Amino acid sequence: AATWANEPLPDRQTELPAVKKENHGEYLQPRDLSKIPNTAFGDQVKRGYSLFVNSQQMRGKYVGNEQN
Repeated sequence: AATWANEPLPDRQTELPAVKKENHGEYLQPRDLSKIPNTAFGDQVKRGYSLFVNSQQMRGKYVGNEQN
């Protein structure tokens, strides 16, 4: 039997210890948007980018609650 399921939940998360960030220089470097090919796949990539960056302008007419 799982007795831990009956224990009360904590009201706070335990604070995690601070750790120095490793500096190994291997970070994601996004490609320049001008290098996206002018193909059907490139059009899909550009549309996906626009959906994230311009979400309020790209959303459908029946999406959202106009609060932001």
